[in-house]
Amino acid sequence: MYRELLIRIAEASTHVPLAPRFLIRRSQLALQLRRFDQAVADAARAVPMAEASAGSGEVSCEIGRAQLALGRALLAQGKRSEAHTALAAAIDNLAPTLGADHQETRLARQLAGQL
Repeated sequence: MYRELLIRIAEASTHVPLAPRFLIRRSQLALQLRRFDQAVADAARAVPMAEASAGSGEVSCEIGRAQLALGRALLAQGKRSEAHTALAAAIDNLAPTLGADHQETRLARQLAGQL
């Protein structure tokens, strides 16, 4: 309940787009707790929010992180094709913003390579 309140407050904020970060983190926690449906739902909510805050057609590490969270959650559900699409989008956003050798970029590549 507390986390959902934080997300609602962040969604209402016009200054800093915090909601995607909260949703990504909550998706990661749900994944650890093996609550795969919740992990997918939170990551899927974070993606369009991150895209909106970045601007049309822009790359962003926030979009990459949301796509990575979505890819990981979809992979946990066994949805390999959808996971591959999300992971490819994660790589497209993480590599130019964080670098090819960053741990999140490497993780996205590793997971995509397993599909």
